[in-house]
Amino acid sequence: MVTIRKFDEVYSYITTKRFLGRTLFSSNVYATGDVVIDSGMNRDISYFPELAAPSSLVLTHAHIDHAGNARAFAKTFGAPVYADQRAIATLSSHQRPSLLIRCKVGSAPPVDARPLPGPIETTEGLLEPLHTPGHCADHTCYYLPSRRHLFSGDLVLHATTTWVSSEVRIWEAIESLKRISKLRIDTLFPGHGEPFTDPHETIVYKHARLEALGRHVLDLSEDGMRPEEIRDDVLGREGPIAYLSRGRFSKLNLIKSFLDGSP
Repeated sequence: MVTIRKFDEVYSYITTKRFLGRTLFSSNVYATGDVVIDSGMNRDISYFPELAAPSSLVLTHAHIDHAGNARAFAKTFGAPVYADQRAIATLSSHQRPSLLIRCKVGSAPPVDARPLPGPIETTEGLLEPLHTPGHCADHTCYYLPSRRHLFSGDLVLHATTTWVSSEVRIWEAIESLKRISKLRIDTLFPGHGEPFTDPHETIVYKHARLEALGRHVLDLSEDGMRPEEIRDDVLGREGPIAYLSRGRFSKLNLIKSFLDGSP
């Protein structure tokens, strides 16, 4: 199921996984001018006919819920797929997701992606890629200065950060948030959920909250608490996702990421 919305001159295609009438997961695809940002889950390509001769697809990162339709996009439109250099090996290989991920968002067939050449020309102006690691090493945001739009992938999300994947490097994510907070942004388009119309306040709040949480975690560790004890004290016990994913996604991952890095 795909829901189509328009914000300013940006079209949003919300690809959704549903079961028994309930939404299990959704992921956003955006079109600005003639460029598409992220491809959505490979559960549904029904938004493809709505795309008017796209010149290229740019990916925020290689995760399946963002890159699942990249191969279908390239075959359908004959247009290039671009991503950060660090994502190319993953995108060109057979990803083997867990059963949980396959049920939730499908898979991602290999795609012949190209490294980003720099700013991408669009009919709306230059789209600037910004390397923003933290969520994963290859994460990239895209900034359209002509309209003050930022497409933030999974760097800025609506949910409060409590459980994360084992890939997350939280101090890097905080630094990435600080960097994009210096941009002039009117609307922020996240990989999941509705656009933010108060982007500066949202970004500043998120990096300040995470930084304060991280320093609290470090203080508790210096007091001799184990990571599991810190998790229970600060975030509470694990939810079902930690067990269903066998620890791939968990609150403990967030605590360990604070402890493994440095502010």
